[in-house]
Amino acid sequence: MIKRKNIKEIWLVIYMFIFLFAPPIITSINLLIPLSMYSLFIVIIKYKSKLNKLFKKKDFQKIVLVLIFYFAFYIISTLINSINEEGIYSKNYILNIYSFILNFPLTIICSIYLTFKFDEENKSMNDMIRYFIYAGLIQSFLAVIALMSSSCRQWMLLHMLNANTEKFINSPWIIERRF
Repeated sequence: MIKRKNIKEIWLVIYMFIFLFAPPIITSINLLIPLSMYSLFIVIIKYKSKLNKLFKKKDFQKIVLVLIFYFAFYIISTLINSINEEGIYSKNYILNIYSFILNFPLTIICSIYLTFKFDEENKSMNDMIRYFIYAGLIQSFLAVIALMSSSCRQWMLLHMLNANTEKFINSPWIIERRF
């Protein structure tokens, strides 16, 4: 029988796998969105006092301010570059902004959740690195399966393409470079 501790560790590895690789398991839903919603809910409900302490620290406030300026700079510079470019590259700049806007806040929420979770479980930085390695091993295992079986690779590619409903994400130029 699987022990409760092992289930928690398996959950953390799966969480980190979804967090790092956002696999297109469910079509038309980026798994990072429900993962960050779950994380936000848990952080607000379970770790509210830690979150309040974190927001009150001056260092955190400075970091958030720097991130906001970086966020604004990134979007403005990318928009200026997309205006100066023509054709398919403009779509690539827009895709870049879309990815940044989607992933930036979601990544921060998930990172805060992981930090609080590892602190609660009395896990060290070495433990966190080990879990990240386990998550990478899942991705590596899937890549090896795709490499060894062309039908499996084809199924994975089709599933990934079906998960992306945006036309400019599925453009031949981007698909050629991603896969």
